[in-house]
Amino acid sequence: MTGRPPVRFLMQARVSSTRLPGKALLPVAGLPAVVLAARRAARAGADLVVATSAEASDDGLAQVLSAAGLRVHRGPLDDVLARFVGASADLPDEAVIVRLTADNLFPDAGFIEGIVAALIDSGLDYVGTSSPSDGLPYGLSAEAFRLSALREAAEQAVETLDRSDVTPWIVRNQPGRIYDDLAERVGQPHLRCTIDTIDDYQRVWRVFEGLADPVAAPHQALCARLAALPDAPRFRVPHKMVGEAPHGTLVLGTAQLGQDYGLANRSGCPAQEDAVAMLRRAIEHGVTHIDSAGFYGDAERRIGLALAQGWHSRASVVTKISVPKGLGGGEQRALVDAQVFGSCRALGLETLDTVLLHEAWPLSDPARPYLGRLIELRDEGVLRRVGLSVEQPQDLALALETEELEHLQIPCNLLDHRWAESGLLGRLAARGDLLVHGRSAFLQGLLVAEDEAPWRRIGAPLEIKAALQGLVDDLDRESLADLCLAFMRAQGWLDGIVVGAETPAQLEANLRLFTEPALTPDDCETVRRRLPRAPDWLLDPGQWRGPRAVAEI
Repeated sequence: MTGRPPVRFLMQARVSSTRLPGKALLPVAGLPAVVLAARRAARAGADLVVATSAEASDDGLAQVLSAAGLRVHRGPLDDVLARFVGASADLPDEAVIVRLTADNLFPDAGFIEGIVAALIDSGLDYVGTSSPSDGLPYGLSAEAFRLSALREAAEQAVETLDRSDVTPWIVRNQPGRIYDDLAERVGQPHLRCTIDTIDDYQRVWRVFEGLADPVAAPHQALCARLAALPDAPRFRVPHKMVGEAPHGTLVLGTAQLGQDYGLANRSGCPAQEDAVAMLRRAIEHGVTHIDSAGFYGDAERRIGLALAQGWHSRASVVTKISVPKGLGGGEQRALVDAQVFGSCRALGLETLDTVLLHEAWPLSDPARPYLGRLIELRDEGVLRRVGLSVEQPQDLALALETEELEHLQIPCNLLDHRWAESGLLGRLAARGDLLVHGRSAFLQGLLVAEDEAPWRRIGAPLEIKAALQGLVDDLDRESLADLCLAFMRAQGWLDGIVVGAETPAQLEANLRLFTEPALTPDDCETVRRRLPRAPDWLLDPGQWRGPRAVAEI
C-alpha cells in the first residue's frame, strides 16, 4: 500500500462514571465537555466518532452529541474494546485508530497529529502517552494504534482491564513506544488536566474561562494557563515504575494525622480539615501510596474523607492489622475480619489495596489461621496484596520464605546497620516480586531534632548527633532531614520511603526534599564510615520505653 492509511479518532464517553457521574456533560467554556473535547481534537477536519454505550443511561449523551453534529457509535458499556471494534468496522486493517477520552480536553488537532505521525513514521503498532514518564501533564494524552492490532486484541484479550481500557493488551503484546517528543518543551508531569473529580473539573473550568476561542486554543497555551493557577503544584516527587504503574518514592505516613505521635512532635495531631488538606496536597505532588493502620487513632477515617469524591483513584492505601498471640484459630480469623472490614468502612473503600501483618509470628504458625484468612480475603477480592511490617532481621528472613507475601515494610535509616550485616538484601533482590517500603527514616524524629533534649531523654549517644550535623555540613546538605532522606533515596532496594508530617509546612518541606539529589555511593560510604555505630536498642523505638527512657517520654 502507498500513501497515508485512513485515520479515525475514537473518543470514548459515558455518563455513568463512578468517580464523577455525568462529567462528559459538564459545561466548560459554554459547551458540554465531550463536545468541546471532540471539536478541539477534530478541528482540522479529522474523521471522529464518539463511542458511547447502548445503555439507556447514555441516551441523553447520544442526543447531545447528535445535536452538536458529531457522529456517534453505541456499543457495550463495560467492554469498551468491543465498542471500539464496532466503531471501526468499516475500515481496513491498515487504518490507524486514535483513542481519546471525553474527560481530557487539552489534546488538540496539532498534538494528536504528532502522535499519528510518530506511529506511521515508526512502523510500530502503538504509540501513546504515559504520564508521568512522558513528561506531559496527566490528561494531555492520546494513543494511536493499528486497527489490525485492535482487532487482534479483541480476539485475544480476556481480562476485564484489557477490555475496559482498550489498549493494555496491545501495549503488552505489540511493538510500540511512549510518545515523549514534547517532553522537553512541555516538561510538566506534575500538572493534571483531566476531569476525574470535582476538583479536577473546577481546575479545567478555570483554565478555559475567558478564552476567546476555546476550540482553537493550542494545548501549549492551556498548559501555561494551568501552570499559572495559584494552587497548582510546582513539582512532582520522583517515581519508579513498578510493573506498569508509577510509584511515588515518598509514601505518606499517617500516624501523625490520627494521633499525637513521635518523640520530637511538638504540634500534636492536626485538625481534621488540615489533615485532609495535607493528604490531598501530597497526592497532588505525586504521592501514590499512603501508609496507615486501624490503630493509628483517627487516621483511617481522615484518609477516607480525603479520598472521597473520586480521589481514591489517585492513591493506594497500605494499612496494617494486629492479632495478639494466644487466641484460638477461630478467634484469630474473626479478629482479622473485624480489622479488615473496619478499615474498609473507615476508608470508604470496598477493596483494600494492601494489608500488612504487624507482627511476623503468624508466618511461623503451621496452622496459619491469621495469614490464611488474609489470603482468603485476597482471593475473594476484599484486598489486593498481603504483606508484613518487619521489625527485626529474623522477621525479614521468615518473610522471604513466605511466597504469599507481596509487600514488605522495613525500618531503616542512616544509623541502621542491621540490614547490610544480615546478608538478606541479596535474597530480597532475588525475590524480585516484592514491593519494599522503608520506614523510620527520621527514627521517630530523633535524627532531625535540632536540639539535644530528645537524645538526652532516651540516653542516646550524643556523639552520633554531633556526627550527623558534621555530615550535613561536609556533604553540603541543607538540613538533617535532607541528609536522612538523601541517604534513604540512595538505597536502590527501596521502592518507597514512608515519611509522616505533623503540619502542612512540614509536609511541603518533605515533598520538596524528595526532589533534591540523592547521596552518591561515595557519599553513602562516607556516612557509614563517619557515623559511630548505633547500639541496637536505639534502632528500635519500642525499646526506648525501657530503663533508658525517662518518665516524660
